[in-house]
Amino acid sequence: LALHYRAFDLQNQIMDRYRGYHVKNAVVFDDLVWMINRIADKVDNAMTSYLIEQIAYEITDGGFPKYEQENLGFTTFLQTGERLTRRDLFGAIARHAHASGGKLGDPARTGADWHVTLELEDAD
Repeated sequence: LALHYRAFDLQNQIMDRYRGYHVKNAVVFDDLVWMINRIADKVDNAMTSYLIEQIAYEITDGGFPKYEQENLGFTTFLQTGERLTRRDLFGAIARHAHASGGKLGDPARTGADWHVTLELEDAD
């Protein structure tokens, strides 16, 4: 829209306000869905790109279960249809996780038990 109407300053001001809002408020996932349904299912504009990065940050910072619980449409987005932005979201989550320095630790080196267990049925 900014390209069409040559309203770059206005778009930048809107983006700054939107980012300021998300300092204290979480992204509503439906905002991203609305954006990609209205504009395009790709990250080729500032708003979609920002929403992808902010959602990735919120997932890596607060955890997937919390984000999924607060955004009911998120699971549907992940499981149904063919969305190009799924790849972009995955990449953003990976970047944020990588930047955290692997705080969870390397699964190959942690003390977690990754062995297969056999649960025997109680024999009568």
